[in-house]
Amino acid sequence: TLRKADMVPGSGILKYHFSDGATFPLRDAVRLMIVYSDNTATNMVLDRIGPLMDEAELFLAQGRHSPERCLEYIKRLLSLSIATNQAMIPVTGIIVREQTHPTRAFPVLYDGCLERLQRLGAELIRAYLGPQANMDNCIVRFHALLGQSLAFRFARETIMRRAGYIFLRRDIREN
Repeated sequence: TLRKADMVPGSGILKYHFSDGATFPLRDAVRLMIVYSDNTATNMVLDRIGPLMDEAELFLAQGRHSPERCLEYIKRLLSLSIATNQAMIPVTGIIVREQTHPTRAFPVLYDGCLERLQRLGAELIRAYLGPQANMDNCIVRFHALLGQSLAFRFARETIMRRAGYIFLRRDIREN
């Protein structure tokens, strides 16, 4: 939902062609962010994932991190970003396309939200493993978790059938 507070100066079409309260899918906000460099659309996307990332950054800034809390934040970031969040399925498709066949849109997507998500994920992995952990290794580990989440998302129905979960109610399987 577009809020007046989201509207910012700069390029894009939301500020000029949509009014306060307009609703549209997250996928469309990501597309506007990429295609038109729409700063208002970027704010809408960040509003969706920003609060959790803000919370995780505060947690990391406190020092002394329990492995359990680190793991909880990692799970929440993965869930919010791609793993099980229904609203993120179309966005996941855009991310996969840009990862496998980057266009001029990739820097917008990366700078707009992926860099922060990936940096936080790697920092949480490092906090979980301890200060001796190599940061390059933590980056690779978080990307591996993202990849597993993507693989599960795209193979979900097959996995559900093979594992015998097809008989679960659809609302349970989607959570």
